[in-house]
Amino acid sequence: SCQITDQVEQNIRTIRIKCNRLPIRGLNYLRFILKMYSIFKKLCKENYKADIIHVHNFPLAIPALLIGKIHNIPVVITEHWSGFCRKKLSFRNKLTAKIVMEKADLVIAVSQSLKKCIKSYNIRKHKHIEVIPNPINTEIFTLSLKKNIDSDKKKILLVASLIPIKGIPYLLEALGKLIKKRQDFVLNIIGDGPEKHKYKKIVQQLGLQKIIRFHGLLSKQKVVKFMKDCDFFVLPSLFETFSCVLIEAMSCGKPVIASRSGGPQEIIIKQTGILIPKKNIKALEKALNYMLDNYKNYSSDQIRQYAKKNYSYQAVGKLLDQIYHKISK
Repeated sequence: SCQITDQVEQNIRTIRIKCNRLPIRGLNYLRFILKMYSIFKKLCKENYKADIIHVHNFPLAIPALLIGKIHNIPVVITEHWSGFCRKKLSFRNKLTAKIVMEKADLVIAVSQSLKKCIKSYNIRKHKHIEVIPNPINTEIFTLSLKKNIDSDKKKILLVASLIPIKGIPYLLEALGKLIKKRQDFVLNIIGDGPEKHKYKKIVQQLGLQKIIRFHGLLSKQKVVKFMKDCDFFVLPSLFETFSCVLIEAMSCGKPVIASRSGGPQEIIIKQTGILIPKKNIKALEKALNYMLDNYKNYSSDQIRQYAKKNYSYQAVGKLLDQIYHKISK
């Protein structure tokens, strides 16, 4: 059975489908396609007319393309998945991605690096792929109006899933070396995942229990509070197609440290933070040490304005609006 909710979220009518899993995998997807089409037909009966179908991530594009073909509606696909860059596509996924992306009226990648990775699979080789970044809510992630408390300890923040691709062991190793030189900082880690216990064990082995605090999954409101309260943000990922958390930190006026893992090198400029090679413990330690002494030299206002200018809902919305008008014509 399936549960269908129909409600207004952030002033947008949002219909969600949640179905119990069937024992045969293929039937789950077939049921999803049929449900999508039945909901679209219901909307048509309410005199709803779609000008564009915009789908995120290629596996979900099949029902969108079917609806688009039957009702003569252009289809846009936005792709986010780092699997293209990590060479994680199975033969089935390669085939699906090639078919749906070739059939779509336009494909959008969230970064230039992801665009190159998609092209490397010989997908849309002779067709255009637009690059439009992810937006973040700059009205929620804002500058703090009060000074940080507990100011004797400088606060580093990491918000990430506790999975190998985020490169967290490299950060722990770098901090293990840095703590031998200074102990004037703490690292707050927000997130959960299958590697949590492994990372906590590494923290114990390196003697970092008093320095590193694991907070688990938190609400967006609490994440915002940590963003505003930190002194700078760090993200040592091995692969990132974009990285919304970097933009969220910058929207709060915080300088950032990130690895050259794809998306970050298209986001970070000299005035907003430091880029380092991925998997490089020595470079990460050096960047952390520098930022602990120099984070106050970065302009919070300048960092925030950069984030708003390039990644706010308004900025990205204008780019999408131009695309929609062009495609609908």
